[in-house]
Amino acid sequence: MDELDQRFQGLDAARPLPAGMRQRLSEAIVDLATAPTGVPTDATERTGVPTDATERTAAPALAGLDAPRPLPPYLRARLHRDLARTRFPVRWLAVAAAVILVAGGTTLALRPGGGSGPQHHNVAAAPAVPSTIVAAGGSAQSGAPSFAAGSSASQSGTGSASAGAGGASGGPAGGAAAPVAPSSVASGGNGPPPPYTFGPPQAESLPAAAPAPRQADTHLPPLPVTVVGDNAGFDRYIELLNSQGGINGRDLAPTTQAGGVATVNLSDQPLPSQPGLVLETTYLPDALLRSDVFDVVSSPVHQAVALVDAMQWKPGQIVGIYRGAPGVWAAEVPNAMAAAVRAHGATPVVMTYAVGHLAPPPSVALLALDTRDATAFAQEAASRGYHPAIAGIGTLAETNAENALPNGTRILAPFSMSNGTELSAIGPAAGTADIHGWLTAKILAVALWRSGATTPTAAAAALHQMSGYADGFDPPLAWRTGTNSLIADGIVYTISNHTLAGGGAFVRDPS
Repeated sequence: MDELDQRFQGLDAARPLPAGMRQRLSEAIVDLATAPTGVPTDATERTGVPTDATERTAAPALAGLDAPRPLPPYLRARLHRDLARTRFPVRWLAVAAAVILVAGGTTLALRPGGGSGPQHHNVAAAPAVPSTIVAAGGSAQSGAPSFAAGSSASQSGTGSASAGAGGASGGPAGGAAAPVAPSSVASGGNGPPPPYTFGPPQAESLPAAAPAPRQADTHLPPLPVTVVGDNAGFDRYIELLNSQGGINGRDLAPTTQAGGVATVNLSDQPLPSQPGLVLETTYLPDALLRSDVFDVVSSPVHQAVALVDAMQWKPGQIVGIYRGAPGVWAAEVPNAMAAAVRAHGATPVVMTYAVGHLAPPPSVALLALDTRDATAFAQEAASRGYHPAIAGIGTLAETNAENALPNGTRILAPFSMSNGTELSAIGPAAGTADIHGWLTAKILAVALWRSGATTPTAAAAALHQMSGYADGFDPPLAWRTGTNSLIADGIVYTISNHTLAGGGAFVRDPS
């Protein structure tokens, strides 16, 4: 038994209530049980119950308050962690634990009806997230999750079926969401909900999870997560999570070592194929997002098509499409843009963009470029006096690009940018990359919290069951059929004075 074990001895023992406190609780219980108006007065004056009988009258309600009462695992783990770094006298630890337990028991004894009732995590109200998904042509997509602005799956009674094998939605073909019964988030563990679990008020809906057994280990080790790269939004969420108790009493511990409960890719390149749950970086094709490989945004190909479909085109109009670095920016995204432009009767001209070698653009320029190249394109076009109408996807919704892009630029951002509460928590000038990191951490944390998962296999199963969860930046999660990328592709914003303006309903590529 080490020093900390010795300091924890006795915390779970029985603690008799002080005689004065027991007498006052007994009188208060008698008052509540007999007063016709609910206004408490002295028990002897109101009821005639003599003082020596008060204890007997209140005994059933006070039963158990003196019994041994183990600390909740998450509280014990936090105390243990803090004590490992400090040297509080054990008498102060005992006093603090006794106050917590007595106060908790008193609350239960005095609650009307005798039950504790559900406890809800309070979060600051955030602006409602537009959650209607609109398909090509601006009409509501039949069968897709469709909710009035500011509503939720739990209010409307709709959501998405749980994902089946390979991460495909269990709903109808074409990615349509099947209805599920509205329910609130249920935790399979013992700790408090992760930060901002519930997003905007009443925006959550998750299938109920069977409670997991309580942790028996009083020395709960951190839960490792293998991380590749870094991201400010991800780091900020993990910091908040661990400061508020972690996942069911365990800190979530980023590590570069393999073997974590999940692997999170925060770099700008996809990871090689590997076993276990993987949460990938942004802007990957659908082909990589299968089995236990997830992304919390849709594929950039679908974002590109949704952007083109949301714009107005004239037959025969010439549209310049600028492609960029190898990968999705050199092939998949510009090719998808070109096909969508042709489908609208316009004529695409695909050009490779190289810094310092900008060919004069047509009247419209679609940018299949990463943030660095999109910023350089905007700066170079301005310096040469080129003024095309510019449009692009989420790589343009970053501070550097926004500061360089002209007013009127249209950007399909993969998330709603109206969740001011969480955007403030992420930090100033949060762009899509920071939001992606934050949401990756948040969705993983909620999946682990509600399921009690501690292994990659269990964590992957939990993430497959996250369909229907409203994360505060998207409509309720629904995976595209056959993939683990989202159905909702984004919201089209307009640059005004170097910031995103406008917005509206979520749009999607119907394919």
